[in-house]
Amino acid sequence: MKIQLLVLPMLGILSSAMQAQTPTPPTTPNSTIEPAAATLLNEAIATYKDTSRLSFRFSTTINGKLGPISTVRLALPDKVTLEQTEGKTTRRFLLTGSDLYIVEGTSYRKQAAPPISGPRLLEGMSAVVSSFLASLLDGKNPITASQSIYAQAPYQGFQGRTVALAPRVIDGDVLRGVQSTYSYKFVGRDGKANPMRNQTTAWFGGSPPTLRRVQSILTQGGKNITFSEKILEQDINPNYSAEIFQFNDSGLKLVAEQEEQYFDPKLKTGATPFAFTAKGLDGATITPAKYKGKVLLLDFWATWCGPCVASLPELKGAYDKYHAQGLEVVGISLDEDKNALTSFIKTRKMPWAQIYDGKGWKSAVPGVYGVKAIPFMLIIGKDGKIASVNPRGKIDDAVKAALAAG
Repeated sequence: MKIQLLVLPMLGILSSAMQAQTPTPPTTPNSTIEPAAATLLNEAIATYKDTSRLSFRFSTTINGKLGPISTVRLALPDKVTLEQTEGKTTRRFLLTGSDLYIVEGTSYRKQAAPPISGPRLLEGMSAVVSSFLASLLDGKNPITASQSIYAQAPYQGFQGRTVALAPRVIDGDVLRGVQSTYSYKFVGRDGKANPMRNQTTAWFGGSPPTLRRVQSILTQGGKNITFSEKILEQDINPNYSAEIFQFNDSGLKLVAEQEEQYFDPKLKTGATPFAFTAKGLDGATITPAKYKGKVLLLDFWATWCGPCVASLPELKGAYDKYHAQGLEVVGISLDEDKNALTSFIKTRKMPWAQIYDGKGWKSAVPGVYGVKAIPFMLIIGKDGKIASVNPRGKIDDAVKAALAAG
């Protein structure tokens, strides 16, 4: 049984907050924030700083095409519900603290809760608004938080400026906004520096101000990719009924992981991984053999896959920690929309190589490995043999062991 999942946002909040009216210094070179913009952002931080419960509903639009409508309910420290509706399809997710339930149609899956806490859970969500809320709930300026990654490779020549926008009436409300425009060069695996430009606009309304909408326009090669999120409803510290965070399996069938082998059974520790030759998004040729002598993690994923996105902070943490020691990551995307994939990779700061052919479940490399469900990960050791199969939730330990194996 193949379950295709949309994005899974899970929220975490830290109680620390910046004091309003205290300008936040930029953490990247050549980045400036006007005092009026910093003041508005700090006012918003103060709005969210004591939040222990948060409920909101929002819409997502990519290049003018309406995506899912999502409803999120959060109760600290560890409870989240999500409902996503797109057309006639509704998917539900429930994080109880120790368990994660994923419901689609009349079937559900039960998994251990992701080993991630705090606002990083929200950062794993495929939405521009999620990054802003994660920073605000963590007491951070969302502009400087999002730009800090550009101070290091594979980015060069970052220049940014954030200004306050004049109040304007949008959908009947008077909103105040900030707009951050920045440019940089993204250095691909082929060594070429590709010029990029991003303009992110955030609007706040009410007193105290709450986030209402965020738009991000990414420009690459003369083409624009526009992400727009609009918060339709929002309630800070609402009163929830207890049953909201209790899973009810009435009328549902549990789909056990062992009901189906989701990848080729020959993929076992100590075995030789299947050979393939593919092209990365940057045009470079990718084959497992070229990584011999290093530890290679193959990540089969998609931007629309909730558990894949939920695992991204764990994967990024391992990459940042072990890349200098010899870890390489290659993503194998099952996305069909190249623009959405490219924008997601840039927005989520994923510097590793990505294989993409636009064929979804019929993509070549997943077919070679017999992958029938995602997320699926494979770690190949320095000797070219499989070191770990599907270590999601234990990526750090698996990578560390593979590096130590020599």
